[in-house]
Amino acid sequence: MVQIDTSPLKVKALGDNATVISAELTSAIDVATRSNCAVMVVPVVTGEGAPGKRIGGRATRAFDLTLLLAQCFAPLTWRSDWDALALACNSTLPYEELEAADQRFARAVAARPVIHPRTVIIDQGSPYLSQHFEDVCAMLSITIEYARKDTPTDKPLKERFFRSIGSRFSQHVAGWTGTGFAHRGLGIEKGPLYPINVLQDLAEQWVALDYQQTPHKGLRSPFTPGLTLSPNEMYAQLMPLAGYRPRPITAEEAHKLLIPAYVKITDKGIAIENRTYPKQRLADADAHRPALRACRAQRPLRGPLQPVSPGGRPPLRPRVHAGVDRGGVHS
Repeated sequence: MVQIDTSPLKVKALGDNATVISAELTSAIDVATRSNCAVMVVPVVTGEGAPGKRIGGRATRAFDLTLLLAQCFAPLTWRSDWDALALACNSTLPYEELEAADQRFARAVAARPVIHPRTVIIDQGSPYLSQHFEDVCAMLSITIEYARKDTPTDKPLKERFFRSIGSRFSQHVAGWTGTGFAHRGLGIEKGPLYPINVLQDLAEQWVALDYQQTPHKGLRSPFTPGLTLSPNEMYAQLMPLAGYRPRPITAEEAHKLLIPAYVKITDKGIAIENRTYPKQRLADADAHRPALRACRAQRPLRGPLQPVSPGGRPPLRPRVHAGVDRGGVHS
């Protein structure tokens, strides 16, 4: 069972156009071991327009949540600029057993276990209630349980994790805004700030180096009475009981993680979120036209639209794909 929630990071960051923005952090915590299965840092940009009608804003979306789930199915890669103590082979994880069961651990892997969630406990925010997130959970055989509205005690481990990341990570990062305006220094926006991708890298390094290897008061085991365990130590004691079986995400499943967009292919190409992709870069568009016509004949769509997988963050080359799924044309 895994608890997932989103909270402000309380750290200012640099946006794509070098403007000062805020950030949100979403993470997944395993209930049994208190391990951080995945973490995702995204920018928070206020849209333009009246409240309720703003456009161009950015915060945690359903696609970010699907990427968070995908992290739970793969080992965290260790970076060369990280501390060597963040390596799985230098931690209390059962590295030899994991390496024998999963070849992916033969690479440089960080000290964060791979935990496949069977049940996720989430709140009722709009990204979590999206149909795409539910479809991805169903594809990965994950059961969803919703917490009650305005009841943070339904996810107590997440609330404790957010306090830990505030006191042990955020306040040591450049751009920390403090717990409120009364504790905030002057000129934070004018000081050195990190881009979002750097904050993501720092958060993952902190999880592997500090959080996973620090004893938690609530982690005890009958096999080692009197000892307070870290998440990695607790995982090492529970893995022989539950076992470990690698479950990598296939290429087809990775394709279904993308959010489909229905667009019109013209002589100039396609337009997705104010970005124009020339037709010359859609090499597979003409090859899929017969299949698209067949799908439209079976499940008619309004207008000459064809599905494209933009992938949330616009790629250099979108994929055009046709297929009938869940009673409609699916990309």
